[in-house]
Amino acid sequence: MKWNKALCGLALGLWVASALLAADFWKEKEFTQWTEKEVRKMLTSSPWARTVEVPLGIPSGGPGEGGGRMRTPGGGGGMGGGGFEEGAGAPRSMGGEGVAGQPLPTVSVQLRWVSALPVKQAIARIRFGEEAATGAEARQLLEREETYYLLAVTGLPGRWVGQDLEALKERAELRIKGREALHPVQVQARRAERTVEVYLAFPKGANGGYDIKPEDKEIDVVIRLPERTIRTKFKLADMVYRGKLEI
Repeated sequence: MKWNKALCGLALGLWVASALLAADFWKEKEFTQWTEKEVRKMLTSSPWARTVEVPLGIPSGGPGEGGGRMRTPGGGGGMGGGGFEEGAGAPRSMGGEGVAGQPLPTVSVQLRWVSALPVKQAIARIRFGEEAATGAEARQLLEREETYYLLAVTGLPGRWVGQDLEALKERAELRIKGREALHPVQVQARRAERTVEVYLAFPKGANGGYDIKPEDKEIDVVIRLPERTIRTKFKLADMVYRGKLEI
């Protein structure tokens, strides 16, 4: 009996160790060795990417204000306008229920820092396949010095974005403790099959913005759309890649 318990404990320990190793594959493997699953994870659920579940109906906060629950590998909490609030553990509901207490349907919105090197590496794997490390176009993408923090927001219903992209320059911001909010200076949109992709360019110090540092600890992304507010946080300590903060 004791022997069986010991074996179970050993198996559990090995499973946890392998899970932790898989979570940090970008530390253990060159990007050219990332599997298709790992590339997808980098772009949707990593220190540089978040998937936020945003209610489709009108949340309890009232018209024009919405929220989202962030999904992370560790099951940590998320933050969103009036829909959900981040806590020490799992998110707790703050409304967002439909008829007869049924949960509202949600849409998955993804936020990723496409200016961060590991994200660019994942994109290069998708675009260029085996030539991701050697092709001229791939090298141009990976070696380009980014002068803006470029955030991609994908999976947005078109009606949430509207036609006035210029308004997002004031309605989207990065909040850093002890600093003035940083707003995008460029906004672009691209229509996908059924949704819209929005790209927000936040300026670095050389362009009149701010150079984010590891000691800033975290950045709070807030995007106020006509029908919803999307909000989530990124922990800077987790965004260090090859000894350098990548955003």
